[in-house]
Amino acid sequence: MLELVKKTLIRGPVREFLLPRLRPRPFHAYCVGAMKTGTHSLANLFKESHRANHEPERGQTIRTTLAWQRGESNDSEIRDYLIKRDRRLWLAMDSSVFNYPFLAMLRDIFPDAKFVLTIRECASWVDSCFNHQLSLPIDDEMQALLDYWFRPSDYTPGPFDEPLTKRGLYPLACYLDFWQRYNSTVMQTISEDRLLVVRTNEIRSEGAELANFLGMRADELNLERSHSFKAGTKHDVLASLDAGYVADSISERCGELNQRFFG
Repeated sequence: MLELVKKTLIRGPVREFLLPRLRPRPFHAYCVGAMKTGTHSLANLFKESHRANHEPERGQTIRTTLAWQRGESNDSEIRDYLIKRDRRLWLAMDSSVFNYPFLAMLRDIFPDAKFVLTIRECASWVDSCFNHQLSLPIDDEMQALLDYWFRPSDYTPGPFDEPLTKRGLYPLACYLDFWQRYNSTVMQTISEDRLLVVRTNEIRSEGAELANFLGMRADELNLERSHSFKAGTKHDVLASLDAGYVADSISERCGELNQRFFG
């Protein structure tokens, strides 16, 4: 009955006023893992017990990020957007890579919010990114965001990158530096008492720790949905690269952090 009321009668400001009162959230959390690290699966752990969503308002959030990056929106406007989006969605778990640019703002605007960083072993993550880019359509806005994040204009492809560039992919260093920069930024921005790091391959086995971190019961998580969004076509691009080049690049650019979590 509550869901019917929300869908048919509660709109706009009325919905924003009533929803927190009709359904108080037991916790407020953001999963801020990079793409291809299990953010979809993590969101689905909560969907049967709490309000949770994966990449909510995806298009609007991407456009807001690009406008901010281009100087078309200022910090005050972004903060206002984030506050209004939270009131509108009223999620207990907001799981999205698109929250990454706003980490510091989210941390400060919502001092009681907690953050979960899903992290995937570097080589496996890179390979999954290759498969994703080659298998799924990427619109102009998403491509602009990827270019903003991966910074391809800062890199000159080397001879070992040819299997990538001929497929329209970035040089390997773009992916590795992004992996390092992304995960390091999250860990440096969010204090340890508000951050839980979960390895992608342990999302299911770490359910009890995740529940404890958020102050909920472990049996409220649907662990059967912990692998609910699996990769599609595998293109074996990483395997086509020179193995020594890949190993040396990972060691140079991601070695310490990758070793810390997956050594």
